[in-house]
Amino acid sequence: MIPMKDMIEKNLMMSDYMTMVKVIQATAQRGAIRPTEMKAVGELYEKLEFHLKKLENEQKQKEKTDGGLSKTDN
Repeated sequence: MIPMKDMIEKNLMMSDYMTMVKVIQATAQRGAIRPTEMKAVGELYEKLEFHLKKLENEQKQKEKTDGGLSKTDN
């Protein structure tokens, strides 16, 4: 079994998804994506944006259920 520490370190974080979106935006803006690749890249971009919005909503919901208190405030 994989130790929990290793699992946490290998999971993608919200900032990783944001970085991927920015990389796609930059490469598209610079013309680095060929027309034949645009559909696949666009679909990946949409999936990343959807996942980011989902993570943001989950984070907002958690903040609401926690009452806005951090663990140190309790």
